[in-house]
Amino acid sequence: MRTIELSNNLNLKKNKFIIISGFIVFLFVFFLGLLWSQTKLTYLEYTTLNASADSYIEIADIGDEIKQEFIMPYDIFHGISVQIGTLSRDNNSIWNIAIREKLSGKIVVEDTFNASLIEDNEFHLYDFDKNYQVNKGKKYELIIRPTKVSSITSLVFYCSLKSQINDSAMTINSKTASGDLCMQIHGGDKDFWWTGLVLFLGCYIMLLAWRGIAAIRYNKKWIQDKVFMSLLLGGVVFLLLFSFSVSGSFTDEVDNMRGGMIIAKGGGYYIEIMLHNILQLPITSVVYSHY
Repeated sequence: MRTIELSNNLNLKKNKFIIISGFIVFLFVFFLGLLWSQTKLTYLEYTTLNASADSYIEIADIGDEIKQEFIMPYDIFHGISVQIGTLSRDNNSIWNIAIREKLSGKIVVEDTFNASLIEDNEFHLYDFDKNYQVNKGKKYELIIRPTKVSSITSLVFYCSLKSQINDSAMTINSKTASGDLCMQIHGGDKDFWWTGLVLFLGCYIMLLAWRGIAAIRYNKKWIQDKVFMSLLLGGVVFLLLFSFSVSGSFTDEVDNMRGGMIIAKGGGYYIEIMLHNILQLPITSVVYSHY
């Protein structure tokens, strides 16, 4: 009797440890999901700030610097395009590019790039490793400096003769120029749908965990609990629809799910439903229908 009691206590402690550990992992992943949703773009847009390529600035020396002010048009910053010329030469020069807040001087993102990938006289996109949350309507600075360049690997940056970007200025080696760089800003506005999705998934996982724990407390295997299995199957279907949904088309996954539901109700393969794919999902649906 004492051995059974000790075994029950050990199982209780083990279950509590698993539940607490799982809850901590869930909170961590949920927090990361909320951070991810803050910079998730539904649509990638771009705004052309200046396309008047009336002149150009050639940079051929270490220590030269171009600085261009601009007003941020989006809540989320993805990248920036600048119209650049290579003078029809092979180019392996190395450059540093940075986006900085004008008032605070805080660096939003900074990176280096190799000019070998630049197409002559075209807008070259600098897209960074991730999206960045910025302040729409605030003033920022684009700073470009060479770190490895020579007279035969110089680049020219196209600009206008007169200022085309509102309330902004371009400086070359700290001297104010009359025009502005030809540039585009890539990004988009914050979409709270992604935050809502993370919150929904968090609530769903909590509900699924609560139902599984309730089944275990009543000495019932979670795989035999119809409510738990229904919630689990609903989550699998949702993830498949979310992952494979394509606007304007009917995917194989949707076809398989429909076939699985028909077969689960006693329908015949190639009689009530025509499928040309492997029946992995329909078979799974049939298995789940027995619980």
